[in-house]
Amino acid sequence: MAVLAAFSLPMPTAWISISMSLLLLFWILGGDYKIKLARIGENPVAIWSLPLLAMLAIGVSYSAVDSTDAWDKVSSYAKLLYIPLLISVLDKPEWYRAAALAFLAAMLVVLTTSYLQYFGLLPLGPPMQEYTLFKSRIAQNFFMAFTAYIFIDSLIHQPQWRWLWAGLSLLALYNVMVMVPGRTGQVVLLFLIMLTAVKYLKWHGALIGTAVVLLLLTMAYQLSDQVRQRIDTTQQELAGFIDNDSNKLPAFSRWVLYPNTLEVIAKSPWFGHGSGSFAVEYDKVVAATGRGIHSDNPHNEYMHLWAQIGLIGFVLFAILLWQMWRQAPRLEPPYNRHGEILVAAMAIGCLFNSFLMDHGEGSFFVVLTGIYFAGLSKTSLAGADQT
Repeated sequence: MAVLAAFSLPMPTAWISISMSLLLLFWILGGDYKIKLARIGENPVAIWSLPLLAMLAIGVSYSAVDSTDAWDKVSSYAKLLYIPLLISVLDKPEWYRAAALAFLAAMLVVLTTSYLQYFGLLPLGPPMQEYTLFKSRIAQNFFMAFTAYIFIDSLIHQPQWRWLWAGLSLLALYNVMVMVPGRTGQVVLLFLIMLTAVKYLKWHGALIGTAVVLLLLTMAYQLSDQVRQRIDTTQQELAGFIDNDSNKLPAFSRWVLYPNTLEVIAKSPWFGHGSGSFAVEYDKVVAATGRGIHSDNPHNEYMHLWAQIGLIGFVLFAILLWQMWRQAPRLEPPYNRHGEILVAAMAIGCLFNSFLMDHGEGSFFVVLTGIYFAGLSKTSLAGADQT
């Protein structure tokens, strides 16, 4: 089920829901709890995935909404449990390698179907999502940006297959930057390119990375009407924000969402307004200022958690990401590199979306975290049937 969950990440939502539900069921039926808990206890990433969920559960007790709505919001974050669950059962390299390859295989399917749509061999998706089949443009582009990094990393570390990895890298780069207009994925991809260039080439890498980023941005702007339109819209919104001109700012623009959310946070910065309370508190700010419209999502995970459970929520999420970044070098290759980039991609993505809450992106984060960081635990389930 862990391998199936990895393959299901970029597939239709029902796939990941079913595979993760069965994973939980089989985890319960499988027994061997003492050994599973030992694997969780010796893994810092598994341990630090739980306090944030616990704090969200505590946040129900003082939420500004009724307990039913509050628990409904907490359930969106319950996927954090799958980090320790996956780590507790993926006790052999062959299993977490199979799961990592299953995700990569699924992304190759996504990349293939996207190009089949591009060349008219499959029906197009809806407007602005023409070259997506299973997920939204935001989710697909985020997943593909991460996958493009894996191809580039493989190109660097597996030179014997350089033509294969170079070809896949170019296809993924074009898919993210030109075909599918998901701005978050594009920003994440450009950041990962810069990070990789600096990591391997130091200050020379900063120059080379900057040149590559500018080239990709120019290519996207020239070749894609959708990308050009979204870049122009972003520039107009930024100008409206700087000039404080509401006529240039759509009511659901992030330039409106973020200031309003900061006002929500300022009213109760230490403990927040309780789990699930964001929409109610945001509406109060809209009513008081006349700025924006109803929203239940600030499109920023850090601010979303801060508004609900205060500074401690922000800090707990930051600690989880920091622990992953800190522990990644202890992993065997290539998971040490992939683990670091998973943290970087999630950290950047959460600046523009509530990815931990979102079903697809949140599942992507917890499943790959469980797969990549399972190697930190050394206790084995081998022979558990005899204990």
